[in-house]
Amino acid sequence: MKRHNSLTITGLVLVAAAALAGCGDDETLTRDQFTEQANAICVDADAKIGEVLGPIFSGEPTPDELQEALDAIISTSRETRSSLANLAPPSDISNDVDEMLTAFNTANNEAEAQGLGFFEDDGDPWEPVGVIAGRLGLDRCANS
Repeated sequence: MKRHNSLTITGLVLVAAAALAGCGDDETLTRDQFTEQANAICVDADAKIGEVLGPIFSGEPTPDELQEALDAIISTSRETRSSLANLAPPSDISNDVDEMLTAFNTANNEAEAQGLGFFEDDGDPWEPVGVIAGRLGLDRCANS
């Protein structure tokens, strides 16, 4: 019985070690690769948000329609943040990327807390994201 337990533990340790070793396999992108991939993510997000906002700005939306639009905007922003977080930036910009990801979280939470007031407020909770993105050369994300 002891042999079986030690084999099981050894097996688990080997599986865990392999899994941990696999965590470091993410290939760090070059600055150009990161910029290209991040901008592509933001282009997709801009298109999704544009589809949501088009009908809102072309008529008199109901409160339910506004809430659906806000939910879609926040959801798209969270997906964008998640996709950007899955990229492996070069180490020289990783702190700025982390700052941008934190700014995404703050903006999403702020927009969600505003509720329908989001559409009445002149402020843009994603402005800090755009500033950091611009600093990183992510032109398409800076326009988000």
